[in-house]
Amino acid sequence: MRVWRGRIIHLHSMRPEICVWVGDDGSSDSRSNMLACKPLQEWPRFIASIAMALIFSCLSVRPLLAHVTFESGPYDVVVGWSNEPVIVDERNGITVSVTEEGVPVLGLATSLEIEIRYAGRTFLGNLAPTDLPGVYEAEVYPTVQGQYEVKLTGTIGDTKVYRIVEPEEVLPGKVLQFPETQPSPRELQLSINDLDERVRKSYMLAAASAILGLLAVGGLVFTYVRRQS
Repeated sequence: MRVWRGRIIHLHSMRPEICVWVGDDGSSDSRSNMLACKPLQEWPRFIASIAMALIFSCLSVRPLLAHVTFESGPYDVVVGWSNEPVIVDERNGITVSVTEEGVPVLGLATSLEIEIRYAGRTFLGNLAPTDLPGVYEAEVYPTVQGQYEVKLTGTIGDTKVYRIVEPEEVLPGKVLQFPETQPSPRELQLSINDLDERVRKSYMLAAASAILGLLAVGGLVFTYVRRQS
């Protein structure tokens, strides 16, 4: 079978094939062109395999979109949150992936240290290997929204590592809540604290009012007794 500008010229009766020109202009006399043919029954399988490859490629790339990638000597290091988007008060962790020329690097749980920073406070994480070769994770529960910093130090092989990166920003839970947003535990605690403060002030005002009332009554009684005497 031959294809000329997308139209079938000849179709073999015993083994139907679909062919496409691969080249610059689709001209049959161009030496840079090449005719690629596949049996008709193989094209659905061929297209399905391409589609599956694209799907798996997208799935494997998507989680790394918000991660930070840098080189440390011959090693490629990727740092980011385990679950994204990152929501306040939800279990999460910082993952560290290390490869050398695409090969995962093992045995780094004890040679790398990780610190998670926020507003002057520091949390020392405990890196542990995951089920994925060359990927390590330190669990953490972010309790405040905003931008966190991750400091990675230690060694990979003979290479010293010192890097501070900023992974994806931590968001409040209301960004994903639907149809009604709910206050976070921190917001609830702040509301409770505010209510306690108002109640305390009300008690103090009521006590002061009661004392002033008693003093006023005492004054009236004293004045009355003095006049009677």
